[in-house]
This record gives sequence, structure tokens and C-alpha cells, in this order.
Amino acid sequence: MIGYWTRRPAGIVVGITGFNYPLLLASHKLAPALAAGCPIIIKPAPNTPLTTLWAVDLIREVLREHGVSPYTVQLVTGDNAVGEALVRDPRVAVVSFTGSAAVGHQIARDAAPRKVVLELGANTALIVGSDADVESAVDAVIRGAFYANGQACISVQRILVHDAIADEFEHMLLARLPEVLVGDPRHDSTRVAPLITEASTARILAWITAARPAGPEFSPAAIWSTAASPRPC
Repeated sequence: MIGYWTRRPAGIVVGITGFNYPLLLASHKLAPALAAGCPIIIKPAPNTPLTTLWAVDLIREVLREHGVSPYTVQLVTGDNAVGEALVRDPRVAVVSFTGSAAVGHQIARDAAPRKVVLELGANTALIVGSDADVESAVDAVIRGAFYANGQACISVQRILVHDAIADEFEHMLLARLPEVLVGDPRHDSTRVAPLITEASTARILAWITAARPAGPEFSPAAIWSTAASPRPC
């Protein structure tokens, strides 16, 4: 018996991206599709379409220069209804999605039995054991919890610290928080800027309000409002 396989383009790809890294996430879908010889329809997040529009325009110019049809790369903007129409279209061979877990699971159901590539959100925990390098762990929180204003699926969203070093960890973390400057994203020193929408801000504030009756401790310095110039959180 002889067995063999060949690599062949799967067919039309639909790429649906998130808002937090519009160029990077679009590249994750555009580059593999083109490398495999597949035409692709990219749908950027409704809040951040401009970067992807610019990228697609550049890619289409390069395709023309190399004798490839620019229509190999298409872009469609719109809301969830547009995404649903693309995902459910039987002519689509592969759906690549970056976003929330709930939407990703729905896409997997709608696209079945066709192929899906899902990069979904999470509730990432940083676990600090009793034998940890506390200074390094605190540094990981400062870097990992605040980049992209926390709007990233791999940001540090929960911290689980062993009792034996909890006090030391908390003391060191509070001492480092003044490094996290809040303000205009155009300033080099700014570490945290406004969230993507007012609705996102309201959702976070609602979480804080709901958590208070459970008895957590809130430092007044840990809650801030956005200002024109950077300020520590």
C-alpha cells in the first residue's frame, strides 16, 4: 500500500478581526491565506476599520504589481449581521476569527462542518508561588496587566498569590503602580489611555460597583479618570 497527501488551497477564507490590534490581527489572517493561495474576505471590527482598509489597499497594489488579481483580497465592513452572513455562506471554506469566546463558539456552530480557526478571549491568571521571584512577578504584572489598556486576551487579568508572600507582593506592587501613567495615548510616557468605547468603560465601572458588596479592598489611588496629561493610577 502507498499513502500520500498533497497541499492544496482550501478555498475562500473569511477573516473576522478584533478591535484591539487591528493591523496585527488582520495580518494573522491575510498572510496565511495568501501564502496558501486562498482568496480572503476580511471583516475588521466596526470600531477600528481604517487600519485594515489601509493594509488591504497596500496588499492589492502589490498583487497588481506581481500579476495577481487584486480581487484576491476583499474587505467588508459592518456589524454582527454582516459577520453572520459571511460565516454561514456555504461558499466559504475556512473561517478565521479573533474575539470573544461566546461569539467564537457560535461561529463554530454556524460554520460546521467547515474549518474554523478560533483565537478567543480568556480570563488569564498569573500564579505566584511561594518560591517565586517576587520582584519579577510584580514586574510581570506591571507589564502584562496594563498594556493595550488591558484590552488584550493574554493580558494579566487575575493574580493568584501564595499566602506566604502575599504581603510582600502587595507591598511591592503598590510601590510600582505610580509607574503606570494614565493619559493621552500620544504621550510617550502614557501607559493607560481611554478604552475603546464608553460602553466598555461603563461595563468595567459596573463590575467595580458590583464587587464592592463582596468586601474587596479598593485603594483610592487605584481608580482614576482620564486626563489630558499623564497621571499615576
